Amino acid sequence: MAQIVIEFGAPTLGTIMDATLSVIGTPTVIEIELRSGGGQVFAMDYLETLSRQLTDGQVLSATFRTESKEVRYGLIIRPHYGGQNRSIWMGTVELVTTEWRPYWEALLQFDGLSFVCVGDEEGVELTDDNLTVTSFPWDEWPLLVGALRAEEEGNSWVIRERTPE
Repeated sequence: MAQIVIEFGAPTLGTIMDATLSVIGTPTVIEIELRSGGGQVFAMDYLETLSRQLTDGQVLSATFRTESKEVRYGLIIRPHYGGQNRSIWMGTVELVTTEWRPYWEALLQFDGLSFVCVGDEEGVELTDDNLTVTSFPWDEWPLLVGALRAEEEGNSWVIRERTPE
């Protein structure tokens, strides 16, 4: 079974929340990781409270489970999650299909996203240090394709596919 990991980042939680929910559909269960330790599970009606708790730091991450046959989960993590050097909000969608391009193309439509990338089997290791066009891991496994906002060209994407080895 294929496993594809799509990651995307933005400076605001709202953009990440909207992008995640638009590509995974309606979650049936939301699992959260609390700053104080441990976790909890909630139903869909928890979304408004979840946004507030992610913003104020009570919740570190949220995993969205759906009944989609193609989506294993959606995940949102706070900036600097787990001590990582990444200062933006991040979303992840794990797919169990080789048909990842419709998800990729849907995410590229979100103006507020800073990057979108697709990894084969696992996510791409991203930090503030490699989130520029010149430093991005364009040719490193597991990247299949990546898109970053052009630094000099307004809101356009710079898109590159990894060259097969």
